[in-house]
Parts: sequence; structure tokens; C-alpha cells
Amino acid sequence: VEAARVLASELWQSCAGDPQQVIARAFQRLTSREAADSELAVMADLWQTQVAEFSAHPDEAESLLAIGAAPLADGVPPSELAAATVVVNALMNLHESLSHR
Repeated sequence: VEAARVLASELWQSCAGDPQQVIARAFQRLTSREAADSELAVMADLWQTQVAEFSAHPDEAESLLAIGAAPLADGVPPSELAAATVVVNALMNLHESLSHR
């Protein structure tokens, strides 16, 4: 979770908080290919669902973001960073993102 949070934070800052760009860059970085429109749509839906959930329950966002030792980035709304963390974590767990031997 910490690795997903750190990558989500880095992407959030480099993409000026644009969820579509964060998702597209995370997908490309983790799978080494461009995402199809349908894949981007699924991840965007997950993002929006998570933002709504974390906005309604800020304590859950804080709990998720508290995992790990890496410091939190300044200026990123907790509900957005938590949602980005969930999306990046999902992408990290795609079959394509894993190294197989």
C-alpha cells in the first residue's frame, strides 16, 4: 500500500491532480503499454467511487494514508490521494504488472 501511495502522490503532483492523466501514466508505467479506452474507463470509475467513499468517510482515507513510513505529500486532498492510492494499487496487482519467472 505504501508503494502505491508514494507512486500515486508522485503522479498526482506531476499531473496537476488530473485523474485521467494520473490513471493513464500509472497504467503505462506499471504495464509498459498504453491503456485501452475501456481500461481507462474502468479505472476512472474506480477512482470516482473511491473519492466519493473517502469523502464520505475521511477517517478511512486517513487510515489508508497512514500506512507506511514515507511522508505524505503536502497539498493533496486526502480523499483524492486515497482514491489514487487504491487505483494505483489495483494497477500494481494486474497480471501484466507482475514479473513472472
